[in-house]
Amino acid sequence: LEPDALTTIEDLSSRAVTVGGILFFLCELFRGAVMQFDPETTTTAEVVFQAIIPLSAAHGCAYAKIMNGGRSRSPDMMASHAWGNRFVHLVAAVVAHAAGHKLFYDFLPRLQSLSTTLRFTAELGQEVLKKTVWLCIFGVNQHVSICSCHTHKHLNGSPLCEMDKFDRMIFHLRSRLGDKFRQVVALGTRGVALSRAWVVAEIAACLELGIPQSVIIRFPVGLDGEGLRQAVDGLDVRKCEASREEDRLNILAGIPDKDVYNDSVRSLLASSIEEPNRHDRVIFLGPQALFAMTLVVAMLIWMRSHRSEMPDRLVFAGWFTIGGAMLLNPCLRFLYYYKFMCQAMVSADRLGLCRELLAQVPKGPFWSVPVLWLYRKMAQLAGNVPHRMRHLAEGMAFSGIVFFSASGAIMLHCGERRWGMKLAVLLGCLGMLLIFIAAPIYLPKRHSQSITVLMILVVL
Repeated sequence: LEPDALTTIEDLSSRAVTVGGILFFLCELFRGAVMQFDPETTTTAEVVFQAIIPLSAAHGCAYAKIMNGGRSRSPDMMASHAWGNRFVHLVAAVVAHAAGHKLFYDFLPRLQSLSTTLRFTAELGQEVLKKTVWLCIFGVNQHVSICSCHTHKHLNGSPLCEMDKFDRMIFHLRSRLGDKFRQVVALGTRGVALSRAWVVAEIAACLELGIPQSVIIRFPVGLDGEGLRQAVDGLDVRKCEASREEDRLNILAGIPDKDVYNDSVRSLLASSIEEPNRHDRVIFLGPQALFAMTLVVAMLIWMRSHRSEMPDRLVFAGWFTIGGAMLLNPCLRFLYYYKFMCQAMVSADRLGLCRELLAQVPKGPFWSVPVLWLYRKMAQLAGNVPHRMRHLAEGMAFSGIVFFSASGAIMLHCGERRWGMKLAVLLGCLGMLLIFIAAPIYLPKRHSQSITVLMILVVL
């Protein structure tokens, strides 16, 4: 490489920013002095063109230099992302990784306003706030690349171009920092980043060098719809996109075996975004098991038609097994979703953020719609008062116990009468529902699981 190119790479690699600096920048966006910022809709690209470029226009340099006061700063990690995703999602993913989390859903409610972001920043430890990350939006001098100003532009092939040296910068950081440097891939709900050419190039360079890689997503894949899973399964580097066609062609030329790359990235993403627990395996293997049992029953029916001594009850048992499997799979999906939602609310209730959390929780299976609706109503009653949701759950559980006890008393004294039996069943079902809804919110995890099992047994 030419000396000017080496200088450019060295300069690029020293433009990391701290997690605390990113949160401070987000607070400035909320103050509205630069742009109209809406955490629900504003994308990273809009932040670049409406905030970062105007704020750095007077200096004509990368915004990271302004954030760092002109000092050089090496990164602990490099965040790969898509500019089309929401900016708050990018910030939440970076903070989540710095705090040691693989999901960023519970960070989003705390980044929805100036007051909550300031409070959240004050609660984060210095160990998290001081971690450094390299982000292209801050690390690249936008005035010599994409800005429409009159500054002289350095395009691909120029020793001073900063847009075509990300992969070489990664090589440089790896040789200088060793295993301390890692890559973080911030994925949105649809996995758009996987189709961007520069993200492809960064992932390829890190795979080649054996750099530790992490994938940060919003919700578990089992709850966040099929968009992310389809993006991973349908990943093909040949279909990647870029703002400039020359960038896409140069990146593809640097990947000799596209199929090997696709398999490697799919394996990386699958191991990072799938939670290796038995509940997920049962849920996702359910359809295959159901298909296998259907074949077994078909074989039994065929044998029954050819051998009259085949007992009818054996065929009935096969049909009963299929019916149970068909019911078991959606039940497991619902319990998986229900467990996740309750755990998320318990942590959000400590901060009084249940309403904000439930506003972004995916709908989940059909059976979860009434439960999610009830939790949202409870969150509205609780407002933004910490631990209020827990107190409401305690009241609901007490009411459930009263209804359940009244059901037993009516059944003992008036069970012989039709109205008495109907009233007892109604009060009993209502009591069990209230306990089932409220128990996971205010009881310890092991106790709530016991209550759930007990309620299922009572219903059976």
